[in-house]
Amino acid sequence: MGKAVLQRLLIKDVINRPLFQEATVIATEKALQRSVTWVHIMEVTYVGQLINGNELILSTGIGWQEDEQTCLSFLQQLIDKDAAGLVIELVNYTKTLPESVIQLAKKHDFPLILFIKEVRYIDITQDLHSIFIHEHHQMVKKLEQLSEKLNASLLSGKGLQDLLTVFHRFTGLEFMFFPKQGEPLFVPPCSKTQKDALVAKWTTAPQQLIDAYPADHVRKIDFLGQTFGYLFVRSKKETGLTDFETLSLDRGVTATAQEMMKSMYYEEQRRRQENNWVRKWIKGHLTEKDIKSNVKQAIGVSHPSKLLVALCEMDMPNYSETKFFSHLMIARSLFENSGFKLVASRIHHQTIFLLFPAESLIQLEDIHKEIIKIFNQLEHIPEFGLETYGMGQLVYQLTDADKSYKSARTVLHVQNRVGKLPLPAFEHLHSYQLIVSMEESGILEDYIHQYLGRLIDMDDKRRGPLLRTLKYYLMNNGKKKETAEALYIVRQTLYHRLEKIEEAIGEIFATQEKRIALELALIGYEYLYGGLS
Repeated sequence: MGKAVLQRLLIKDVINRPLFQEATVIATEKALQRSVTWVHIMEVTYVGQLINGNELILSTGIGWQEDEQTCLSFLQQLIDKDAAGLVIELVNYTKTLPESVIQLAKKHDFPLILFIKEVRYIDITQDLHSIFIHEHHQMVKKLEQLSEKLNASLLSGKGLQDLLTVFHRFTGLEFMFFPKQGEPLFVPPCSKTQKDALVAKWTTAPQQLIDAYPADHVRKIDFLGQTFGYLFVRSKKETGLTDFETLSLDRGVTATAQEMMKSMYYEEQRRRQENNWVRKWIKGHLTEKDIKSNVKQAIGVSHPSKLLVALCEMDMPNYSETKFFSHLMIARSLFENSGFKLVASRIHHQTIFLLFPAESLIQLEDIHKEIIKIFNQLEHIPEFGLETYGMGQLVYQLTDADKSYKSARTVLHVQNRVGKLPLPAFEHLHSYQLIVSMEESGILEDYIHQYLGRLIDMDDKRRGPLLRTLKYYLMNNGKKKETAEALYIVRQTLYHRLEKIEEAIGEIFATQEKRIALELALIGYEYLYGGLS
């Protein structure tokens, strides 16, 4: 398979064309290597935004004639705009070129091509444009051939190494691929010393490695709204990429993203098929030996030091298996980038993440912060469909995964009752742990009515002013001024309500135990019947 070679048209090629045989060329060796992509006749002296770069400019000199400063200014503008060169007809409007202009051109390796006889610029334009059109046609054909070869590699199932090898052989470009997770690829292989140095740089300071390469030599591999890696062109040339190389790279990046997404999708499918053991595990139906064996196979470690179950509820109307795998790929990437190992499964409308924090995450607070940060990112991906999530108890034995799972379900249950919690973690449920336990045992309503029943009746079974007043009075530790301000009522109204309340339930602050009991009953009331705010 030979590589595709599309030559740039250079100044040295232009001056060898028949129409340039009588031209005088003033150019350094470097100037002769300048690339020409178009021809443009220009008789104005202010360039502005009239050219894009790499144009060969044809002029009769009518704009500056014998004005040396205007000629210098015009030439400097062409240099600044990265024109390919300047062709001047020294016949009718200007017959000589000042030495200062020639020196400026040499200083910047900018070619000057001079005609001392009248020349038809229309013939030059047609001649060179025919070359450009032919080259463009050839480039389109080569790009189509490249796309066919990349598609054939994608369909072959041989993987990313084969895809990049096909890409390299066709274009001659050399590549480095650094995924966010996984081993880097070098096509063709480079020396071990060079490879180790590049991998070390990527591991310790990836942004520095990215910044060290020209912008057009580095491309992000994006799909599903996330960046999964970077593709670098290891170019040995000092000049930038040709148009063909740039367009080829666009196709290569797309094919790389498709190959990665396909591979990750199949891997998630494989995990899904093998993950029936996860459901048995979180329900406490597996032996410790079986758990360790499966965990070792899933994350490469058989004795992780801790784990936490996070449960997500998803928007499920059209939640297909394909969509689940796509979303799982995004979540896995985010968690693994933050140092978590992940085992995932799905039960009905809930996605289960068994998370194994990195050893560096020791404090529970830090673990919670990292998980919340990731879920915040997932919440901002509309297609992900995340409605709510809850973090279970952090446990230190694999056999306790069922405890973490049950506690995560408790967090979701509480949020379904009272709304989103500031920190949706089991350890931060506080009184709700007791409330849920009382609900499950069937004593919660009786407990509420024991302490608040008469008050509820006096409020005519509405969320009326007395229950709300009691809540704020307890929140403000019995301070009447602050309570009245919080309720937006005058002090006298508060006194009247407090009399009614104590009439119904007795002295509020009779004992510490009674105060705690009343606060718990109010929390239980809001949990069952809605807020009193």
